[in-house]
Amino acid sequence: MLFLPAPDYLRVMDDGTVKQLNPFSGTQVWTVAGRGNRPLQAAAPLATPVTPTDHTSACPFCSARQLETPPEKARLTRLDDGSWETRTDVLADELTTAP
Repeated sequence: MLFLPAPDYLRVMDDGTVKQLNPFSGTQVWTVAGRGNRPLQAAAPLATPVTPTDHTSACPFCSARQLETPPEKARLTRLDDGSWETRTDVLADELTTAP
């Protein structure tokens, strides 16, 4: 019976680079030494009170900033009789109008 040496699934190189080998897929990942020590985010801004305007325009997805988001593929709206309608290809000037 022939025994092959097991591959090194996790190996640290002389310069500190870590080489990982996935035993199932064979994918290799190289991690440079020191990359995990960098700051992951900037300092958070100071908290401020929410104004009435912020309720509709604080983020790009708020109702007052609809034109800053990618166009929607379909919109589900409720009709006056209580039924639902799926609207597609809604133009920008039709965003605020009723169905």
